[in-house]
Amino acid sequence: MKTLKYSSIVLLVLMVGCLGQKPIDQMSPEEKAYKILSSSLSVYNLTMESVAEFQKEGIISPEIRKDINGIAGKYRLAHIVASRALYAYKRLSSPEGESQLMAALDEAQKAFNDFLGFVEPIIRKGVK
Repeated sequence: MKTLKYSSIVLLVLMVGCLGQKPIDQMSPEEKAYKILSSSLSVYNLTMESVAEFQKEGIISPEIRKDINGIAGKYRLAHIVASRALYAYKRLSSPEGESQLMAALDEAQKAFNDFLGFVEPIIRKGVK
């Protein structure tokens, strides 16, 4: 089960990277936002399911889980801020709103990369 869940995460990351006909730098701000927010949230959810299973199986200690939850919370907050920025951008469609959206997306991507960078080695150790 552990290998299947981890393989699902890896497969989803690879699929997300291949989605869409055009490169992300050629997408509209709205398209970029949807791609970034939906794909990162899907990977986050699968990863946290694996973390929960690993803790249940005793592979991850409560202390490590607390650390994971801390960095996961930072990603979730950044995701919420970026989602709200997308909503505001869609309602107002101003250059100011676009720059705020791009800044929020950058922060969400950074928080997501930090989350994966922290959790991936832990999950790899648990998959034998």
